Amino acid sequence: MDHPLAGTVPLVANPIRLSGSPVTYRTPPPTLGQHTAEVLAQWLGTASAP
Repeated sequence: MDHPLAGTVPLVANPIRLSGSPVTYRTPPPTLGQHTAEVLAQWLGTASAP
């Protein structure tokens, strides 16, 4: 999968196979710490830092 910062990155395939609805990958994996501020803000009930 193409990643905007890391170039092409390999992914592990989804083990669930459904013939009527094949698996699609819409977004690349997050970078390390990419969502940390958002998750902590949600857990702590504070405003998220930009």
